[in-house]
Amino acid sequence: MNRGDAKKNLPAHQITFKIMTEAVEQYKQALQRAKRTPETTTKERARIYQKLTQTSIKCSMLAPKPKIQKEHAKAAHEYVKASLQAAKESGDECMVTQVEFLQACLAAWALHLLPRSERSDDADSKAMENLQYGLEKLGRHPGVKIKVHEDQMRVYLRYLSEGGQNANSS
Repeated sequence: MNRGDAKKNLPAHQITFKIMTEAVEQYKQALQRAKRTPETTTKERARIYQKLTQTSIKCSMLAPKPKIQKEHAKAAHEYVKASLQAAKESGDECMVTQVEFLQACLAAWALHLLPRSERSDDADSKAMENLQYGLEKLGRHPGVKIKVHEDQMRVYLRYLSEGGQNANSS
């Protein structure tokens, strides 16, 4: 998992699609090892799924073609569901809230990937509300670096305001 973290935490100007896909593979390997190890806690599994989600979203953002963007976003959706399940099983309410916020970020990104003609103002409004509500919930947990999440929310709000992908993209 450390190798995946090293790739994921590179300076922004060094992060590429290739590096992020390598990080996803390393997190997948870490997940497989964790599943084979009985001592792995559900919280540890949730954290790996959370990293897979974040890295898959980044892959989607960096992907060279819309079809590949959508494939990585779909994978992120599966990972975030597994992360939320494991976080709930762990009983860690802060982690649950963090994963729910990540899920709201992913939903906003998924809307961005849709052609504007397939998006409704209601869906955009709901995504914005979910981001803001998630941030509010995160603020209730002591020790959460709220500034990081505020910056993250601004990025996804910007994606929502950009109006979606070109309908002719594939």
